[in-house]
Amino acid sequence: MAMPDQMPRLERIERDSKGLPLRLYPFTRPVDSSGAAANPKIVAVNPSVSFGRPSVGGVATSIIWSRFLAGDSPAHLAEDYGLAPESIEEAIRCEAA
Repeated sequence: MAMPDQMPRLERIERDSKGLPLRLYPFTRPVDSSGAAANPKIVAVNPSVSFGRPSVGGVATSIIWSRFLAGDSPAHLAEDYGLAPESIEEAIRCEAA
């Protein structure tokens, strides 16, 4: 049985009807001292998408990160990939960690 401090982590695993893991939503923000996490489930690790690398809307976070480092604004990236600006910001936050 899972310990209470493990619950926020286990809740970030999406499972199929048989209980097998489908995708994981990594933490992109710090977890507070009570174990609660105010982390949105935007960045996903899915073996069927982007070869299991962290991705947002099917786009690898590493690609978004490299374009951001090259000077593209989050608004421009959101427009290019057809994603919400919040999704782009989470991808950047994930890669910056």
